[in-house]
Amino acid sequence: MEERVDKKEGKKFFNLEINFPFSPKMEFYVRENSKKNAPDARASAPDFLVYYARNQVGAAWKKTSKNSTEYLSCEIMAPLHLEGKLNFALFPDPATPGDYNVLYSEPMEKKPSQEEVPY
Repeated sequence: MEERVDKKEGKKFFNLEINFPFSPKMEFYVRENSKKNAPDARASAPDFLVYYARNQVGAAWKKTSKNSTEYLSCEIMAPLHLEGKLNFALFPDPATPGDYNVLYSEPMEKKPSQEEVPY
């Protein structure tokens, strides 16, 4: 993910490219959620919104890992994906300020607990 500036509005955004094997490259743009700090906003409101063309398709939240590393936790709707969405983390690139590295992993299958098993 790379930081850029909108030439018309002068607003900062991020260009997010995702390349999965055997799939076409997907390109999104990510902007700060301007309603995050609104009086009526929920505490769980995302810090960033993810768009494909002009449609909102996901969100990203600021998080801190167990070893105190800040990152973004991102979720994008993906109807062609088995889970219907993509979950991944974006970590700041130490070599290039303003850029992020994407870390994706397949979601782990939940094992049913006794409460989830229908009788």
